[in-house]
Amino acid sequence: MMTAIIVAPNGAYKTKRDHVAIPMTLAEMCAEARQYADLGAAMVHVHVRDSAGEHTLDLPLCQHWANELQRTVGQDILVQLTTEAAGKYGAEEIAHFIAHIEAPAISVAISELFVEQHDTERGAEALQKAASRGTLIQYIVYSVADLKRYHALLAAGTLPHCPHHVLVVLGKYSEGKQASPDELTSFLRLPMPNSWAVCAFGDDELACLDRAIAYGGDVRIGFENNLLDEDGLVASSNVAQLKALKSVAKKRQVCIHNASEYFTFLKTKALAS
Repeated sequence: MMTAIIVAPNGAYKTKRDHVAIPMTLAEMCAEARQYADLGAAMVHVHVRDSAGEHTLDLPLCQHWANELQRTVGQDILVQLTTEAAGKYGAEEIAHFIAHIEAPAISVAISELFVEQHDTERGAEALQKAASRGTLIQYIVYSVADLKRYHALLAAGTLPHCPHHVLVVLGKYSEGKQASPDELTSFLRLPMPNSWAVCAFGDDELACLDRAIAYGGDVRIGFENNLLDEDGLVASSNVAQLKALKSVAKKRQVCIHNASEYFTFLKTKALAS
């Protein structure tokens, strides 16, 4: 069995007040991404922050971050930019960002890009433009309803015909809902693409990711979702969390995709089922 590890080090909301090791600047993110790559992570999930430290989808700034990160890590780790609304952006702004950003990978929440019926054509066009540039698109689902919506959009031809990757989110940041490993079961009752991943909010993050690995999923870890280690203490860094997750995979005797292997898999085998 194989799994891929994605690191989500900062998220849209956390700051140095939450943890001094949250990367807030481009320089900090580049240094972090380099460490993740050296430890074998396949992808880094990036929330660009502006000069005030706030989450932003400002296109020139995000493009600058993408370019500098790519220059720093080369092909050693996939750089994924978020398109998260974070209470600041609507579907039209997200679609514009998707259509124009040039990055190796992006993540897109189904519930944020396709809010109303009239968003469908615009969202589909934006995704097609991203796919035509070779951008790897990850679809984020926050609920079983989102996953059903993903399948409906796929069946309707709204989502581009290219390798598909789905991220299942367990727990809810906005509601302070702690994730549980058993929560994954309801998602797995539905068909999944050949490549899917799990992230989990709260104290049971590692247990949830362990369950995902057992079912053949990829896993995302980092301070975006949880600041605590497996003992319930504040973790020292994202790197420490990454190392802990590697130990979980090792105990299951599961090999970890490096970035090159993961890119090849996504490009050749991760077709929607």
